[in-house]
Amino acid sequence: MTTSGYSVLDSSLIVKLIIKEDGSEKAFALLSRLAGDRVVAITPRYMLAEVLSTLCKKFKFGQITKNDIVAGLKVLKELKIQTVQENNADFVDALNMAIKTQEPTIYDSLFLCLAIKLKAEFITADAKYYKKAIKQYDNCTLV
Repeated sequence: MTTSGYSVLDSSLIVKLIIKEDGSEKAFALLSRLAGDRVVAITPRYMLAEVLSTLCKKFKFGQITKNDIVAGLKVLKELKIQTVQENNADFVDALNMAIKTQEPTIYDSLFLCLAIKLKAEFITADAKYYKKAIKQYDNCTLV
C-alpha cells in the first residue's frame, strides 16, 4: 500500500495490462484499486523500451501476433500511467541495486529505485524479482 500517492508499476505488470495473459485480470483489478484510491501509477520512462522488447520477444516465439501488438499499444496509450525521465544518478542507483540483488541487468532495478526514491509502493508481476525486491524495500506488492 502506498502512502506517497504514487505506485510504481514495473514492465511485467504493464505487459499484463496490454496483452491478455495469465494474471491480466489481477493487473486490471489492481489498476482499478489504484484509481479508486487516487494513487498515481508511475514508471520510469524506460518502461516503454522494455515493454516493446517484451512484445517483440513474444512475437518472435509465436506467443502473440502483430495485431496483438498493435492492439496492446492502443491500450498502453489509454492507460493513465505517468512516466519519469531517468537521469544519470538514477542509473547509478539502479546499477548499485542490481549489484546488491545480484541481477544481471539494471532494468528491474530502475523501477525499484524509483519506488524507493518516491517512497511509493513497488508493484510487479515478476515473482522472481519480487523475492529480491522485498529484501531491499518493504513496500512491494506481487500481483
